[in-house]
Amino acid sequence: MRIKSCFTKLAVVLSSVLVAACGSNDEHIVSTSSDCAITNVALGTLYRTMHSTTVAGKDTTYTTNFSGRYFPMSIDQQKLEIYNVDSLPINTHINKTILSITADGSISIRPLNAETDIRFSSTDSIDFSTPRNFTILSTDGTSKKTYKIKMNVHQVESEKFTWNLINKTDNNLKECSQQRSFLNNGYIYLFGIENEKAFLLKASTADELAWEKTEIGNAASFSISSLQSFDGLFYTLANGLLSTSKDGISWNSIQPNLLMDKLVAAGKKEIYGLKDGKLYGSVNGLHWEEQKLDSSFDNFPTDHLSSISFTSRINKDIEFLLLGGTKGKESKLWKKENYFTINEITPWSFCPNTEENKYSLPVLTSLTFLNYDNSQLAIGFQDHNLTPFYLSKDGGLTWIKSKKTYTLPTSLTPPSNYSCIVDSDNFIWLFCGGTGEVWKGRLNRLGFENNSNSFE
Repeated sequence: MRIKSCFTKLAVVLSSVLVAACGSNDEHIVSTSSDCAITNVALGTLYRTMHSTTVAGKDTTYTTNFSGRYFPMSIDQQKLEIYNVDSLPINTHINKTILSITADGSISIRPLNAETDIRFSSTDSIDFSTPRNFTILSTDGTSKKTYKIKMNVHQVESEKFTWNLINKTDNNLKECSQQRSFLNNGYIYLFGIENEKAFLLKASTADELAWEKTEIGNAASFSISSLQSFDGLFYTLANGLLSTSKDGISWNSIQPNLLMDKLVAAGKKEIYGLKDGKLYGSVNGLHWEEQKLDSSFDNFPTDHLSSISFTSRINKDIEFLLLGGTKGKESKLWKKENYFTINEITPWSFCPNTEENKYSLPVLTSLTFLNYDNSQLAIGFQDHNLTPFYLSKDGGLTWIKSKKTYTLPTSLTPPSNYSCIVDSDNFIWLFCGGTGEVWKGRLNRLGFENNSNSFE
């Protein structure tokens, strides 16, 4: 009887539920809103024409693709404009673009050469050769907004290095027999030798080389090769003394505890020099201490020395220095780490040329190192000809001769000597002694407002 009673109660409950369900309104309720806005736009797969050269040396093209999601679309809700901040690579096919749109409301697009909109479909390819209008209609039909979507595309090859001839015959450089240049607070300081006289050329990078020329001494008593820029001062050996200058014109001798035979490098923390076959460093130019080396000084370069310092990409409190040159018919390269926040002294490390490393620093006379695009460049003479740049992306361990990007100007007249600097706008300035040519070049990508995306 108890079991029967339980089944009876359950039947009553189920009957009540069924009756309530049958009596309810079965109509589907749709909510509406007056909101209308595009909240997100994402590009799909994009296609691009690439240029190449066959084995036979003939120009050819091919098509490749890449994800458009690497190029986020920015939405300006005030101006109702949508665009990609990072421009797409040159030769991107924007006439057939797939994109997805997230919006509050229904989406329509105005076809080209039409007066009425059609419904937008994320599977349709769209021609963005010109900006296109997209209209969003609220779900309640009371409001709408029309957005203009534009695709920005680079008009130049981003990874191409473009040179411009600034001066074909600079008489200040034509008779120059030796030179060394620096960049300081937007000004180029070029020290040179002409007819046994040392001179300084100074010009703003913004003035396209309106030089101010000043004679600063006799060549025999002013060492161009020892010139270094350290802690806001120029340093060199002049008249057998260590001398400093704020402006490169007025020089004052100082009395260090040791007089160097040659100044060879400078970083943010120390300046370095050679004395009696030993390497020394100083934090102020007055007190010099011998540097530790992890290898014999016999591996130290003796000629065509150049140095450069750069901050670690990983730790901004670490500075790296490269010091390279030649000894006989071999290249020699040393590297050092300096720490800004801790008092730790590290030795100079020798970077030997080995069979395993086929891309060690090449033998270059009149060697010059440059910091460029988070990498290092090396340039110099080989067989009396100025070489294209060698590129190192690993802090100086390997050096690859640039055959495509970091090339020299095609119409460069071979100089007898040279110097070069990199300015704050990522231009490399090349000053050519013997010819008087002055060239200015930049990797196109580094001239873009936003150069976070690069395509080889």
